[in-house]
Amino acid sequence: MRLLIAEDDPQLGALLARGLREQAYVVDRVADGTSAIEQLRMNDYDGVILDVMLPGADGFAVTRAARARGASVPILMLTARDAVETGSPASTPAPTTIS
Repeated sequence: MRLLIAEDDPQLGALLARGLREQAYVVDRVADGTSAIEQLRMNDYDGVILDVMLPGADGFAVTRAARARGASVPILMLTARDAVETGSPASTPAPTTIS
């Protein structure tokens, strides 16, 4: 299963990627929304872990771009905000711990 992580916090991005790779996922990482949009155009992913507050294009813009091109990939949005209306079926506050 191939996943894309779009997270601008280097420590959190590395933690997520390491934990998922340990579970045998193939993980691509980017640190900004523009790169996430580019990766979603070039590759087929089984899931996306997407920070809401990315530099460049934010997580909402990345989601809109993916949906506009017909991608139905599941997107899990992470946010440091207390509350946010994401339009995503699943969102969770960041940072997330992996045991």
